[in-house]
Amino acid sequence: MKASINILLFVIITLLFVSCEKVIDIKLDQGTSQLAVDAFLNNKPGTQVIKLTTTAGYFNNAPCPAAIGATVNIIDSDSNVFNFIDNSGTGKYEWIPSAGDTLIRQAHLYTLTINYNGEQYRATSFAFPVPPVDSLNYEYLKGNGPSSAEANYASFYARDIAGMPNFYWIKSFVNGTFLNNPSDLIVSQDGAFGGDGADGLPFILPIRQSINPEKGLMAGDTISVEVHSITPEAFFFFQQTTQQTQNGGLFATPPANVISNIKNVNSASKVTAVGFFNTALVSTNGIKIK
Repeated sequence: MKASINILLFVIITLLFVSCEKVIDIKLDQGTSQLAVDAFLNNKPGTQVIKLTTTAGYFNNAPCPAAIGATVNIIDSDSNVFNFIDNSGTGKYEWIPSAGDTLIRQAHLYTLTINYNGEQYRATSFAFPVPPVDSLNYEYLKGNGPSSAEANYASFYARDIAGMPNFYWIKSFVNGTFLNNPSDLIVSQDGAFGGDGADGLPFILPIRQSINPEKGLMAGDTISVEVHSITPEAFFFFQQTTQQTQNGGLFATPPANVISNIKNVNSASKVTAVGFFNTALVSTNGIKIK
């Protein structure tokens, strides 16, 4: 009898909990649409692109709308003006160099100006030096590499520039494809994870091996690495971006906008922008797995 009563109580309690379930439709304030700027420029030959879009709602899965009709230019510290034109009408504003010319030069200061929808935005960036990527090599590892997969793993070799804090963005390409998942975003201070004692030293092993895909490399694969010099502000921008993209699980915090260096010239205006402007020098090297 006692067992039957216990079972009955369990069923009643279970039904009470089930009956208390309620679907909650979360309604978020969409907020004001903002200009979003993707302006990472470098000294590589070829067309340089600044992408302009406008922000969309948090639950909007469609691509962000292109920002059409903007006037975009860059002025360097020698008063040279570079006009970026959206020839395709897709929000991709391009500057096409003449033969043998490049946009970014070391130790130059660059000012980006954007006029859009009656507002003017501005940002500045200094072009810091970058060390050469001396070489790449690889070895076959059985579970002791950057991941547990048995495969080839490459390392690149570069030495931090001594005498000042330096910040780098490391990009890798496997068979010509850029590894651009959030987990592939690698930034470094002085070739390490921090600047303490790393000034002027070779890049540390975890940074050197960060260029590998999770599954490693197989015979016939090609891998190349680019080291981009970035500003201290861009370094912290990327750190915040990583925190937001990995912000999940039980201890997740409310999502927040990453700090931008794109500022409205009119300080009294309530219209703001998001995104970032950085000018980089780039060094590169590559290898084929045999």
